[in-house]
Amino acid sequence: MSNSTISFPSHTIAIVGAGFSGTVTAINTLRANQSTGLRILLIEQSVQAGRGLAYRYDDDNLLLNVPAGNMSAFPDKPDDFVEFCQELDPAFNAKSFISRRLYGEYLEKSLEDAMTERPGIISVVNAAVIAVHPAPDRGSYRLELEGAEAVVADKVVLALGHFAPALPAGISKVANHPVVNAFDFAAIDALDRDAPVAVIGMGHTAIDAVFRLTSCNPTRRVYMISRRGLLPFGHRFNPQPPVTSGFPSWLASCSGTVRAYTRGGEGGGEGA
Repeated sequence: MSNSTISFPSHTIAIVGAGFSGTVTAINTLRANQSTGLRILLIEQSVQAGRGLAYRYDDDNLLLNVPAGNMSAFPDKPDDFVEFCQELDPAFNAKSFISRRLYGEYLEKSLEDAMTERPGIISVVNAAVIAVHPAPDRGSYRLELEGAEAVVADKVVLALGHFAPALPAGISKVANHPVVNAFDFAAIDALDRDAPVAVIGMGHTAIDAVFRLTSCNPTRRVYMISRRGLLPFGHRFNPQPPVTSGFPSWLASCSGTVRAYTRGGEGGGEGA
């Protein structure tokens, strides 16, 4: 950690985390603001921006759980991801389920294109943020970075992603019976290939874990445990677009906070 601080003369937005949420926030903030006095700091502790937790793996068995036609990074360009895929393989279409690896490449390219189109506004900072301190007298924030100089920003967006899940009650880590995070493929690959494994949960992440567990030993015994015993539901073959409706009037009277929106109700606003 450095004692010095870097300040920027323009309006600065610091985005902590450059996974899907942070990357898309940076790109769309840039597209929505044509001001030349804008600076966006995309701060990410890993080397690759845009990959995050979900799109960092090279295993093409890991697929998106949403069809390509609903995965554009841009609300005004709904076919953007489909067109990206079709440049690689014309057989892809809006109903295709694409690998997460390919979606990570799409996010990386979208960020690179945005930075090329309007250079000098988005900067990727490879560092971990260890603290954020408000500076009320300046109406700004000071972000302390590990191994780098601190930076000052007018606004801060926390795009921190998923934290490691807590162990279920009554389960503890035992040397001879390891408990691993389903997103930690290195730990999964290090498990005894012949030992049976219990997977707690039957959602999309559990299916990914089973693919990984059986890729090195197809005959490995895997037990999947679920409170409801249900596998993930499949998508409809011919989904209909959602019914459009007007913007709820009560939302217009809410203050622009997540708490206000989640507490509001029909006619209730923030106090509901």
